[in-house]
Amino acid sequence: MDEKTNMDEEARMSARIAELERKISESSSSLRRGKERISELEQRVSYMEKELCSTKDVAAANEQRLGAKLSTIWLSLKSLSSCCCNVMKLMELHTEEWSKKAGSLKVLLKH
Repeated sequence: MDEKTNMDEEARMSARIAELERKISESSSSLRRGKERISELEQRVSYMEKELCSTKDVAAANEQRLGAKLSTIWLSLKSLSSCCCNVMKLMELHTEEWSKKAGSLKVLLKH
């Protein structure tokens, strides 16, 4: 090989090395960005897991509280229903009493 061929080969090899170094640099940068993105996503997943647990706890507490309120309302309705029945019975008794008194008054007025 002559000197010109060696110089051409050396220039070609230098260009090839520079190209490979550029690709390695790009790959390293891409890998670094990928790792940073993975780290961000891991942090986000961790935050969302904590939020989910917190939300589940709040939902469970709300369910318990609402269940207690519904139970209280149900008991109040049962009590109110019982009172209404008692009022209706009293009204019937008073109506019968007033009917008897009205009948007695009619008899007295006729005589």
